This record gives sequence, C-alpha cells and structure tokens, in this order.
Amino acid sequence: MIEAQDFDMIQDTIYSKDFIISSSTFRVQICPRKYNVYLENRSDWCVRAKYKFSINHTDFKTDWNEDYFEKKYHTNSTWGCRDIFSETRRKRDDLLSSNGTLKLQIDIELTREELHGTTDKNSEQIESLNRKVNYQTQQIQLLKDDFRDMESQSRKDTTELKNMIENLAALFIQKGQDQKDVVSDIVVECPVCMEVAKSPMRLKQCGQGHIICDTCHDRAREEALSDRAGNPSVDLCHTCRQVITGRPAELERVLGLC
Repeated sequence: MIEAQDFDMIQDTIYSKDFIISSSTFRVQICPRKYNVYLENRSDWCVRAKYKFSINHTDFKTDWNEDYFEKKYHTNSTWGCRDIFSETRRKRDDLLSSNGTLKLQIDIELTREELHGTTDKNSEQIESLNRKVNYQTQQIQLLKDDFRDMESQSRKDTTELKNMIENLAALFIQKGQDQKDVVSDIVVECPVCMEVAKSPMRLKQCGQGHIICDTCHDRAREEALSDRAGNPSVDLCHTCRQVITGRPAELERVLGLC
C-alpha cells in the first residue's frame, strides 16, 4: 500500500519506494495532474505480471491487467492505468481520507520472470531483431514513397516537355506560314509588259533598283542594236534611264524565280 498525504495539493509525480516480489523489483508512479497510476519494473530482466489498483475504504478499484514489462530503463518497463480517477472524486471524504491522504493498494501477481539466464538473452536477441525489422520496414516504406514521388515528377516533367515540343512545333509552323503569307502578298510587275514576276521569269535591275523582265530587256536591246544610227538607249533602265547593272538576286530568291 502507498499512502500520499495532502494528495489534493500535490501536482508533481509521486514515486513509491522500491519493493521486491519474488526476485523482481518494482515501484509505483502516481501522476496527480493526469490521474494516472503506473507500475514500473526496476529489475535487470523482463517480467510478466498481473496487477490491479484500489483505494482503501472506497468503492474504487480497477480490473486485473496483465502486461509484459521490459527491464528497467527500457521504454516499455512501465505499464499502468490512465485517468483512473476523475478530478471530481479527488477530494477529501471521497477517494481521499478526511485529512487528504490517498491510500492506494496495488495487488501484483508475477506470471513470469526472465532472470539472467538464456531466456533474457533470447529476449534481447528477439528485441534486437524486431528493431532491425522495424527499421528496415521503415526504410523500405521511405524508398517506396521516394519512388512514387520521382515517378510522379517524371510523368509531370514528360508532360511539360511534350507540351513545350508541341508549342514549339506549332510556333515554327505558324512562323513558316507567316513567311509564306508575306511572300505570297508581294506582287512585282515588269514596268514594261506589266506581267507579274513569277517563275520562269528572270529580272534585271539598274543601280537605283528598278527592274525589268529579261524578255522586255532583250527586246529593247535588239531594237536599239537594229537602229542603224545606233540607239544610245542600249542597256538603260526603262524607268530612270540609268545603266542596267545586273540581276536583283535577293529579290529573285524571295519571289522564287531562281
């Protein structure tokens, strides 16, 4: 039994003195603020035990619980009951005596003690293997999560790349069409015969850039050469009367004449 005086004024965790059952050592923890009571294994080996809590001279008691207690300082070396009594009953002349004392009774029945022998070593090995298995399981799950993220990102990048290629192809097609439209809108006529310049027509030009088709230029040249008096208009521009210098190569390329 544990007696805690002025329990209704206590806020910090209360620890009982160590007590021995068979070869194993235990102590009790009481957390007033959370209304929790725990049984802690203080031995250097693992035990299995049944336990229940009750408060003397009251109707309060818990059912029997059975747990496996790891050796001391281990995370699972402590088991117990949470919220075993409410704040409304944590008062004098109820769960507490008239002077505010809590009289907590703990009944314990050991069902297994794993002392320092082979059983303890086997438990440690099993525990070690369980930790390794849990760790590997967590790592595998992390790898699966990373793979799913990479796969999702890869699909997203592939979709974006396809869209970029499609947009770029459409841009090139549109640009080519725009260039064709610009070329198709250009209309160049010979100023003599007034025919539109198109293949297989060829052109000549003067230094000012004025053009004349080959047919009209050849006809004018023949007429000038046939004049017995010698026509000074041979190889002169029909528009500005300057000398014909050659072909407008770039214009012919744009018009598709060469």
